[in-house]
Amino acid sequence: MAKSYTKAQIRKITRRFGLIPLKSSLVSSLYRKNAVIKVKTKKGTYALKPFSRTKMVRSNTIQQMERAASHIRLLKKRKYTYMPAWLPTHSGKLWTLYQGTPFYVSQWIKGRGLETAEDFEKLGRALATLHATSTGLHRMDKGKSPPTIQQLRIWKNQDRLFQKNDKNQSL
Repeated sequence: MAKSYTKAQIRKITRRFGLIPLKSSLVSSLYRKNAVIKVKTKKGTYALKPFSRTKMVRSNTIQQMERAASHIRLLKKRKYTYMPAWLPTHSGKLWTLYQGTPFYVSQWIKGRGLETAEDFEKLGRALATLHATSTGLHRMDKGKSPPTIQQLRIWKNQDRLFQKNDKNQSL
């Protein structure tokens, strides 16, 4: 069941991040009702998000939130630019605990659906850069730029050929 939050609760949480809400509204995602709280302030619009624990990992909610915040700090340190900035609390942490639930705040991204081939290419570039940036196993060489759109097209064609070949062999 999706949780709802009062204006007073939202105000208490956002103030920990140095924000004073003027208006807030619950926003659902494709997979979760009330997934994020859109908060409008004098400074701008932000996403206040309760952190949900994944049951696929044995660690508890706090450990998972700490790990997620650690990854966000790493991505920021490595200059990953394809994500909204997370705001720190007054204490410098990237999240806060309110009534047993971790919350974080990021810039609000006014988006739209993926519509064109270029949109998907940009998404592919962002994902490729994320994988290259975020893990020690797939770290890019220093000075090496992320894959180009041309390289992404080549990989896409190679994948199509692989899928076609794999399908023909299984017939």
